[in-house]
Amino acid sequence: MPIKITYPEGKQAGLLRRDIVCWGRRFLLLAAFVCGVVNIAAGGPGWALVCFWGLWVIWSFFISPDLVEYNRLRAWCRMVMRSCILFFVLDLLFALHLTVTVAPIVCFSGILVAGILFFTDFQRQKHNMMPMLTLAAFCLTYFAVKVALRALNWADITTGACAFVLLCACGAVLRRDFLREMQKRFHTR
Repeated sequence: MPIKITYPEGKQAGLLRRDIVCWGRRFLLLAAFVCGVVNIAAGGPGWALVCFWGLWVIWSFFISPDLVEYNRLRAWCRMVMRSCILFFVLDLLFALHLTVTVAPIVCFSGILVAGILFFTDFQRQKHNMMPMLTLAAFCLTYFAVKVALRALNWADITTGACAFVLLCACGAVLRRDFLREMQKRFHTR
């Protein structure tokens, strides 16, 4: 008895996405290589690091985003943290003082929008609280560094206070679910 095995044909959208990812990877790797070579040849500050970070952000957000646990809260928190890291790199290389003025404002805005996204769709987002907690921890770490350097300004204090209030509000609203979600994320079995 002959058995005829037939497989469904691949969807056109899936094949197109695979091709875009393949060509996007090649283009971005070529661009990173060219930026590195030009920066080494021209000398000067390492502006290629800014290009590398920007290319990686383009790759991770637009060409090949995470497919697991990808939601608007996670995307927003990752964008805020990566923008602040870009400000730190720019400040390190070019001394633009973006970490003093712009980074705390971006962190504060990010915490505020993350809290709004979390609490307006609470039933669905309570299982997606880790990106928001990561952003709050990122902002509190930034605040602690600024306290250690004794270089606080009003934006730093506002950012630290807002991150702390968001953590407290999240813990107060979720109560035992907060600890249960933490145990799910950091289980040891």
